Amino acid sequence: MLRFIRPETLVRWIEQRQAAHAAQDRAVLLYDGRCGFCLWSVKRLRVLDLFGWVDPLDFHAQPDLTRLNPALTPERCRSEMVLVEPNGRLSGGFQAFARLTRRLPLLMWLAPLTHLPGADWIGTRVYRWVATHRNLLHRNPSCQTNQCAAKGCN
Repeated sequence: MLRFIRPETLVRWIEQRQAAHAAQDRAVLLYDGRCGFCLWSVKRLRVLDLFGWVDPLDFHAQPDLTRLNPALTPERCRSEMVLVEPNGRLSGGFQAFARLTRRLPLLMWLAPLTHLPGADWIGTRVYRWVATHRNLLHRNPSCQTNQCAAKGCN
């Protein structure tokens, strides 16, 4: 199918979609900017977000989280990524990931998997394990505390 689509046409379509989404309110994805694994994940997310639907924000850079949503706390943002949608809906951890799979075109193939029986139960536990052990998943082996991300050495 892609053999019959001219690259210029595809690029023009993506640019039109980006312009349309830029005029709309964007979702905010709060993450821990002092976590190397989180920074690595957000870099990948920016690539997957073709239309600029998500605005990643280091929660440490947001002095008053309650301005985004009254239910937000630094403790929650430190323990899981939190998605604040334009309508105010709040999702965290695996639920935030599942919501992203429904909005980001390059992740949409995963969306049906998040609705399978038991997917929420398994996904929540896998997400919790990854969040708890994220310093083990950090790409810089010399960083034992995961705090080197704040210094920019990842």
